Amino acid sequence: MTAEQAAQLIDHTLEHVEQRCALLEQGRQSHDRSALEEEFREWAHPRGSHIDLMLCPC
Repeated sequence: MTAEQAAQLIDHTLEHVEQRCALLEQGRQSHDRSALEEEFREWAHPRGSHIDLMLCPC
């Protein structure tokens, strides 16, 4: 995967997370929304200029 593909994957994932959080909020499932936001907080607001990603051996 190229760096550009990884960046696109992160963008699409964050978009999906935002949509899911909105649905959870509408369903009054704020605990689940908070847990999901916490899981992806580093991606949404990285410290520094990059996100540290771990390689997964295939």
